[in-house]
Amino acid sequence: MRISKGKCEEIRRKIPAFVDGELSDVEKSQVKEHLDSCLPCLKESKIYLKQDKILTKLKDIESSLNFNRKLFLKIQQADSKGQNPMDIFLKWILPVPALCAAILVIFMGFTLVSPYIYALPGEKVNTTVTTDSRKSFFSFVEFSSYCDKHCEQVCRYCRVAMGSECKCGRCSNESKN
Repeated sequence: MRISKGKCEEIRRKIPAFVDGELSDVEKSQVKEHLDSCLPCLKESKIYLKQDKILTKLKDIESSLNFNRKLFLKIQQADSKGQNPMDIFLKWILPVPALCAAILVIFMGFTLVSPYIYALPGEKVNTTVTTDSRKSFFSFVEFSSYCDKHCEQVCRYCRVAMGSECKCGRCSNESKN
């Protein structure tokens, strides 16, 4: 006899109630009849029976005198409070820009300090900004040329101070010689 999946799903929903003895006599007989003819449902019912035996062996835990009152009070406060918009702001919206600002400060700090870090001993670091570059400080061309100059300075430092060759691939052939 072939059993439909719909029937198995219906019986599997009833297995916990069957194990706990909460089904009517008619439902019990239907579940028993199905379990006699369906091996997968029988295996699942045995799992529930095994769990039930383990749980019945455990001792009951007594709660404190005010446990229920405190629990329901907390549930009621959580339901009435809802989500405070300020909590959302402080939890999510504020930290993201703060993190971005911190990363920007670290990047800008390194950019301003690195010429001094990678300067060769006795070499004067030129940090003056020309009038034209002040006007176009945020332009990509100025930033790109600044990056190229910075890369050349780091590569020169690596060659002279550390004795290693430049491997960044950005330096011009003149700066490698």
